[in-house]
Amino acid sequence: MLRIVFAFVILITSFGSSASEATSAPAGPRPIAVLLTTDPWLMVIGSDTPWFALYDDGLVIYLEQTSKDKFTHMSARLTPTELASVKAKLLSYVAEPVPKEINVRPGWTDQPQSKFFVEVDGHTLVTSVYGLGTPARSEEDLPGGGEGADALPDNIKGLHQYLSEFHVAAATQWIPEQIEVMIWDYSHAPDASIQWPTRWPGLSDPTTRKRRDDYSIYLPGTEEGALVALLATQKEKGAVEIDGKKWSVAYRYVFPRWRDSFKE
Repeated sequence: MLRIVFAFVILITSFGSSASEATSAPAGPRPIAVLLTTDPWLMVIGSDTPWFALYDDGLVIYLEQTSKDKFTHMSARLTPTELASVKAKLLSYVAEPVPKEINVRPGWTDQPQSKFFVEVDGHTLVTSVYGLGTPARSEEDLPGGGEGADALPDNIKGLHQYLSEFHVAAATQWIPEQIEVMIWDYSHAPDASIQWPTRWPGLSDPTTRKRRDDYSIYLPGTEEGALVALLATQKEKGAVEIDGKKWSVAYRYVFPRWRDSFKE
């Protein structure tokens, strides 16, 4: 889930394409089930990260509502028995073939899109549903209808509910190995800037990725609290100064290999 820091403009940049690969750690367990729900109003369009991700070693990471207005990334390591049970449940949803693309709100703009990937015991399901957000708490929350709308298959409806409401009693808050700090030019910022700590990587750090005029800077996940505290001091129309330049900033978690799921 993207943490929005400066919300006056919606930015469409290369973060939504090649840069988005940076949110998928290059090594680690293989994903076997992923639910990604896009947010058309993100400040950095295309910088979405999974709502749910399950891996072949039993690692599961998911979003859970922890208070009225807050969703928190949770994680757990499933036992072999628990993993087998979840895989059996997933198999029950992939038995019926579904279209690769489903549109339940044709003619509507700025709608969320839910993308599904399941690969269990030689059975694979990959599809996307335009107009379906997460979570849908009841039948009434599910979109659909209207001229030209596709019907939402029952197995996709069930899979969506299962993944979006997934819960493990023993789960704890997930702290990712890395967070990706996405920055782009804000040289015209009228308010005073806040200073990027010198102990954190800058533009010339070997781990920093540059694309056109934008950058991704990587911090340990344990630094999220310090980053949030820093950005809380940012003025409404102020920038973050990094290496003598003014930047707008947003950040997201780096997930293990999840983008492999949706590659053709």
